Amino acid sequence: MMDCVVVTGAGGIVGRSAVARLSKSGWRVIPIVSPTSFADVSGAVAADLTRGWPDVGPFSHVVHLAAALTHDPRYRDGDISGRLTRQIDDTVLAIAERFGARVIYASTCSLYDPADPREKAENSPVLRTDTPYRLAKRETENRLLSDVRAMVFRLSAPYGPGMFASTVLPRFIETARSGGTIEVWGSGSREQNFVHTDDVADFILRAMRAENAGLYNVAGTSISMRELADRVVRIVQAGRYAMSAARDPMEGQTARYSVAAATRDLGWRPTIPLDEGIRKCRDLEFRH
Repeated sequence: MMDCVVVTGAGGIVGRSAVARLSKSGWRVIPIVSPTSFADVSGAVAADLTRGWPDVGPFSHVVHLAAALTHDPRYRDGDISGRLTRQIDDTVLAIAERFGARVIYASTCSLYDPADPREKAENSPVLRTDTPYRLAKRETENRLLSDVRAMVFRLSAPYGPGMFASTVLPRFIETARSGGTIEVWGSGSREQNFVHTDDVADFILRAMRAENAGLYNVAGTSISMRELADRVVRIVQAGRYAMSAARDPMEGQTARYSVAAATRDLGWRPTIPLDEGIRKCRDLEFRH
């Protein structure tokens, strides 16, 4: 049992990379996917974690990635997203306690204040529990951070195979490769922070091996929407971008996160430059 890890949300973009990396490194992995997942994950167990836990036997670790993400077309309603995420977390934490399993939990960097232009470290104020989803994430963080064995990692925007077409990077890539014009709203200064799923999987593997506890940021490159559009057009070698008269409802938001703690304690830092990551994604089919 001691080398057995359950990965929830194994059909998601981070989950698939994590399952592959852990399996290659010798862990016995039990992937759990949603019954509505279309992901092809070898050996996956389909289960609705809002209703209960599947009979997969005992395990020593759980990498808990499953959530009702708000950009998933199935969970666009904020109240539904928050309620289902909380139910999933309750299910997973209860079974982890039953087996005495160590929990590695994916939270979100969106809890930090995006109006703060400074680089946010783990001890920076958490000011955003303004949606049911973020509130559910923060509540589970608090539950786990009282556990001396649990680890919480706040994740910025992961990108890689299996991304939803509705998110920013796939929209820009699809528009450019069709020869269209990427519309950049507002001043184009609003930022997003992208980290490749292979880098996230590497963090998870290091966390499993090190047995560290506590809170860590897992983030990559912070970039403005205007600069992102310019890079996508250059790397895809098609399309164009133009400034739009449309107002950006998130004008002025920043996405700057320190990973110094993960580097210090786990030897982790992102290694895939954003340009290389975009090249890896330019020919992908995205999820609709």
